[in-house]
Amino acid sequence: MSPWRPAVRGPLGLMIALAILAVCLATLDRPPRWTLPAEPAHAPSLAGRHASPRNPVRIVTDRWGIPHLRATRLDDLYFAWGYVTARDRLWQLEYSRRAARGELWQWLGNAKLRDDGGAQLFELATRAHRIWERERLRPEVEMPLRRYADGVNAYLAESRRGAHRWPRELLFLGRTADEWQPEDTFLVLLAQGMVLDFDLPELDEADEIAKHGRAWEDARHRFEDALAYH
Repeated sequence: MSPWRPAVRGPLGLMIALAILAVCLATLDRPPRWTLPAEPAHAPSLAGRHASPRNPVRIVTDRWGIPHLRATRLDDLYFAWGYVTARDRLWQLEYSRRAARGELWQWLGNAKLRDDGGAQLFELATRAHRIWERERLRPEVEMPLRRYADGVNAYLAESRRGAHRWPRELLFLGRTADEWQPEDTFLVLLAQGMVLDFDLPELDEADEIAKHGRAWEDARHRFEDALAYH
């Protein structure tokens, strides 16, 4: 069975993909509101990217812990989306990415080798890289994922300067998060797709045979076939 692969079709598809990622990561309660400052007019760009919003972005977190973003530019909105995701769920971002890469054993030891083997078997990181190399040629795909990554990395940069406390899981492990790359969004979505849509009926059948015997399994198949043709 081939792993699920995302079909990216225009800005709406990207917004849906990032929304799915946000739902998978969920949100935590944080201070109620603040404004991301705009980039100074004299600030240089790095390879065409901006390290902060071009215009101020307002972030309001309601009493249920849900962040609401208001921006005058679409690229600033994606930037803020990445920023608040890192603010609220940095550990989940890093854990999900490492799980999809098959690298959890480096942090959590040999107990994770079996899980990591599955991710490496399906070469999710390689697949995500190929998807990004193909889709980055489309501005409607490249801009949202690039600016989302910029927002995540802006929060990481502030954390490294001591402006924010690292998540307690990272502190416990004595680790920090790596910079988020645009292709990492595809990587996590591929992994989530496999978790939500992965099915190995052969393994289920092997378990049934081990529990009940081959004769029982054959009888069950005959019964199912009879129902199918009824």
